[in-house]
Amino acid sequence: MNDLSLRVADICGRNRLQLTEDQVSALNDYVDLLLEWNSKLNLISRKDEQRVWTSHILHSLSILFLVRIPKRSKVLDLGTGGGLPGIPISIARPDISVTHVDSIHKKVVAVKDVIERLHLTNASVVCSRAEDLPGEHPGQEVRYHIVVSRGV
Repeated sequence: MNDLSLRVADICGRNRLQLTEDQVSALNDYVDLLLEWNSKLNLISRKDEQRVWTSHILHSLSILFLVRIPKRSKVLDLGTGGGLPGIPISIARPDISVTHVDSIHKKVVAVKDVIERLHLTNASVVCSRAEDLPGEHPGQEVRYHIVVSRGV
């Protein structure tokens, strides 16, 4: 773990979001994967790479400071891009399921790779526009308890 990840974990703890050592480690791994993919795709601004912990990870987790999401809730990350805010939320809250949706196939490929490499069993990704999301059964609309988004 590095100083920035420990600082973010401390800020989270002071805001009633306790992160385990494994979760902080997973966030570190996510940052590494995000930057790896960002060298191939434009997932985050290149000028934000040095501030990824404060501009992206902490920003993504901050919704959990204010919103109490019940266990087993279904969350939609609309326009996920590089998995923000959904992947940090998935890491911090393994008791909820997060569906990441983006209409850009290459971003979906990146997020799918990150989800697989982080072994996030509570996260999935769909390449679609929000209005075209498939339901669980033909003709059925998709329902989520909470929708999160950044920059859509």
